[in-house]
Amino acid sequence: MLVQRLGRRRVIVPGLLLLLLVCVGGWPLGRQIEAAYHFRAARRALQQRDFSAAESHLRAYLAVWPDDETAHFLAARCARCQEQYQEAQQHLARCRHVEDAKIEAALLCVQRGQLGENENYLKRTISPHHPDAPLVLEALALGYSKTDRLVGLLECTDLWLQIRPEDPQALYWRGYAWERLRRRDKAWECYQRAVAADPFHHKASLRLANLLLQRFRRPAEALEQLEKIRPQYRDDPEVILALARCYRLLDRLDEAQKLVEELLARHPQLAEALAERGRLARTRGQIAEAENYFRRATTAAPDDREALYDLLQCLEQRGQNEEARLCADRLRQLETDLAHLEELIAQIGRRPDDAYLRCQAGLLCLRYGKDREGLHWLTSALQMSPHHSATHAALADYYQRQGQSEQASFHRHLAAQPQQRER
Repeated sequence: MLVQRLGRRRVIVPGLLLLLLVCVGGWPLGRQIEAAYHFRAARRALQQRDFSAAESHLRAYLAVWPDDETAHFLAARCARCQEQYQEAQQHLARCRHVEDAKIEAALLCVQRGQLGENENYLKRTISPHHPDAPLVLEALALGYSKTDRLVGLLECTDLWLQIRPEDPQALYWRGYAWERLRRRDKAWECYQRAVAADPFHHKASLRLANLLLQRFRRPAEALEQLEKIRPQYRDDPEVILALARCYRLLDRLDEAQKLVEELLARHPQLAEALAERGRLARTRGQIAEAENYFRRATTAAPDDREALYDLLQCLEQRGQNEEARLCADRLRQLETDLAHLEELIAQIGRRPDDAYLRCQAGLLCLRYGKDREGLHWLTSALQMSPHHSATHAALADYYQRQGQSEQASFHRHLAAQPQQRER
């Protein structure tokens, strides 16, 4: 019996040691096999434009192979496509020996609106038959949209659709260009084709729904578009507001009010939500309550023409004639300015290098408290013409109002230089 037990130990102990050695040796091999799976999955996800999944797979792969330049290159592309520019730059810095890294760096610059030589380099390097041509055209489309080169955007999407007919992303950008150029009939057609190609294209579905609501007053069709994307974008304020407008126009007031009140609980100063809540109150005959919401909305967004018009209607209904007269004057001026701004944007789309047009658009935006948009136009004017004195003067006034005296002095000095005075 003792001999048998000793014999068993002689067999078991070496077996356990062998199993332990296999496990220890197999652990790195298992991680490598898993990493290879993540790399293949990342490539597939990128091809399918599932950037979130691709990012997750690449992160897992790089945890095993942190110095793999090809993986960093793919991670840079993934980050760029999600407009995570700093992260894309960090990954690109690790790609010293990747052949296409220079192209990806140019794409990153172009997509951020830094065109110039980057645009020319890409056009020289990538022919329409190159496998990366759609990626280049998409980056150019983003760059053109950020610099308001709307004619260039139309030309870009025209070529893109020749390479990939009915590509939903190309159709979306084409619709965006037509919408900015005030050709809403053409924009509607492009958005409609985009959602036919991809029923869950968030941006195209939302813009189509808003056109159906605002331009064509077809809430049932708009609601159909929004309900397709609602599960994925249930917390998106734009989607929620568009849904609430559909419900209100379809006389589903309780559903509309529930959505708007939930949105206001999260964003109490959101002007569009305040205005929509006012419309619901007015529809229910609660004029005093509606007036309060419209006042708050027009304070938060002085350029909201519809909210100001609704406020005027409430004032007239309540017999507040003097204030209604002042409100009507304010509305007339706003309508004039908004028409002028829309015309300026259309002109900028046709003449993107005109600093004067951009400066005028910036001044109009700042007049109505649209600081972010106003600064965009003014800074882009200086990109077109660094010594444009009217733009420097406008920036000096803006920074002075913000209490940033040093910035104000800098721009005021440049505005006063005689040699820098341009149209």
